[in-house]
Amino acid sequence: MIDRDLLRIHAMVKSVLCAVSFLALPAAAMAQDAKRPNILWLTFEDTSAYEIGCYGNPDVKTPNMDRLAREGVRFTRAWSNGVQCSPSRSTLISGNYATTFGTDIHRQARPVPAELFGFPRFLKQAGYYTTNNAKTDYNTSNLDRNAVWSGSSKTASYNDPARRKSQPFFSVFNASMTHMSRLTSFTTDGRRDFAKEGLDPAKLHLPPHVPDLPEVRSDYAFHLEGVEDVDRWVGLFLDDLEKQGLLENTIIFVFSDHGGCLPRGKGFALQSGLQVPLIVWFPPKWKHLAGAIEPGKPCDRLVGFVDLAPTVLSLAGIEPPATMRGQALFGSYAKDVKPRDVNFGFTANREDNFSPARAITDGDFLYVRNYIPRRPLALRNFFQWGMPANLAWDTAFLQNRLSKPEHRAPFAATPVEQLFDLRSDPFNIRDLAADPKYADTRKRLAERLDATLRETGDLGFFPRDARDRGKEDLYSWVRRVKYPVERLHAAAARAAFARPEDLPQFVADLSAPQREIRYWAANGLAELAVRGELKEVPEGLEKAAVAPEDDIASVANEALVHLGRADEAIPRLLKHLDEGSDEAHAVLETLSLDPRYRDTLRRFRPELEKLATSQGRTKRSALSVLANIGEFPPIQIYADNLKRGSKVNSQRRPLVPHPQTGQAGDDSSD
Repeated sequence: MIDRDLLRIHAMVKSVLCAVSFLALPAAAMAQDAKRPNILWLTFEDTSAYEIGCYGNPDVKTPNMDRLAREGVRFTRAWSNGVQCSPSRSTLISGNYATTFGTDIHRQARPVPAELFGFPRFLKQAGYYTTNNAKTDYNTSNLDRNAVWSGSSKTASYNDPARRKSQPFFSVFNASMTHMSRLTSFTTDGRRDFAKEGLDPAKLHLPPHVPDLPEVRSDYAFHLEGVEDVDRWVGLFLDDLEKQGLLENTIIFVFSDHGGCLPRGKGFALQSGLQVPLIVWFPPKWKHLAGAIEPGKPCDRLVGFVDLAPTVLSLAGIEPPATMRGQALFGSYAKDVKPRDVNFGFTANREDNFSPARAITDGDFLYVRNYIPRRPLALRNFFQWGMPANLAWDTAFLQNRLSKPEHRAPFAATPVEQLFDLRSDPFNIRDLAADPKYADTRKRLAERLDATLRETGDLGFFPRDARDRGKEDLYSWVRRVKYPVERLHAAAARAAFARPEDLPQFVADLSAPQREIRYWAANGLAELAVRGELKEVPEGLEKAAVAPEDDIASVANEALVHLGRADEAIPRLLKHLDEGSDEAHAVLETLSLDPRYRDTLRRFRPELEKLATSQGRTKRSALSVLANIGEFPPIQIYADNLKRGSKVNSQRRPLVPHPQTGQAGDDSSD
């Protein structure tokens, strides 16, 4: 693997040197200006493909995107690869999956190998004017923005005076009109009458994966209002490009950064979290660069965010570096590219809950593997639970008011394997993984997923606190020390599929020198214990329960709870929670959603109530456990935040950034 990486880096350096030598001839570069297209990315946030008019949504009006889709290429099988902002953007900016670098944990910026990130640098070196307005949520701590962008700010634009009149540009603009933060009001009190905008909540066509509750309908109407605002925003750029005489020379990409705001969308490795709208429009002058993908027709080719960096370079006539995992879809270097046969998706965490999952699709079927299956999908994420829809769904479950099994399922343990037929079940309601008729399909996709993990060097199985290597990035450290990555993959899979015959290996791995191997061994024991397949405390588990690493200790104590040792294990978990442990939070909330342990946790009500008087994460976690065991309704967890609800509900965000005046915000709250 190291030799291959060195070859790729060599090829990349060669590409850079070619670009630099090109820049040494400014006259030649200027002569090329007219022969290279402008490229514009109009990105927006938190929106699934099904929420756009040209993707079949009957409730929303998106005439500008519809027009671009009619005249351009509308991808019907586009994935964001990541399911949250920062891992998705880490993938976009590198042309590699964020999991390859360990930048897949949302909002955990880490060092990265600089030579493998920031693809616009190649455009800039080749004479392009590169701008970003203004989100730089790449999950990196060391990216040199000045090397990547000619301008990166709230005013950056292709209209910057510094751009030569004929100089080609690559410009990125990000709109936040659909960002989930516009819905995090905790209550629907004071919301506008969306029916006046033609978005009557009572008449909307809700997708089947969410329950039909008034708050869900209100949030959906609020979100679709934002979608219509985004469409008007896209229109501003079409008008400006035409006014500036640039439209005939500009290729336009329009896409969302991951799935939508409705519950079980953003943050979840399912179709609702992964499938995004992606439209690429070519002016007549540049339609030949579309190659075999014919504009004016929908395209069912599998495509992911990992493909967009090499595609932009190819459109600009720059050979994509061999280090990029993605494939060029258009341009000079797309001719001989064989279309990918699968899309790959991933998630690492939902706020404080580390619960990695991987997904793969061949376009017809979606296979998902959940690596800590005992953890429900509905463990609370404080930010997302600011949406009234999530709180209402939560409350309806705790009050036993959900009639459909698919609406109760997120609050129970998640199957280790899930399989969905996307042709008949695009919202992933009917899990076919256990159906013998689909055994061959499940096996085929599972094997392909394992191969993808190996091929991409997936580092996402390092738990959150095991990734810090000082100033050295994890990707480089793994190669320098010749870390056994495939052993880590095997340890995580063994824990996910935990079988009684794996017990000796779990016990042996509890003493492994690598912290992350010990972590997955503890998880394997917890999986056996929760299913009642571990009859006694195995050797090493008690020692792990008092380990200095809080993640290992928390999981080991979780196993002890299932083995009848709650009286000693829960106080230790509460201590870790008091110290700010993410893992203890996930363990305690998982236990509190299990009816078998609610009475047990009620015995610790005084301790939980004391923690609930603290601050921040510890307070929220303690309140969350208390709500789950029936001490008060979930809305009370957020009592301190209700005052800001009326302000959120009254806001309609401006159509920014504007191509002329800019002034975008960097909405990076989640």
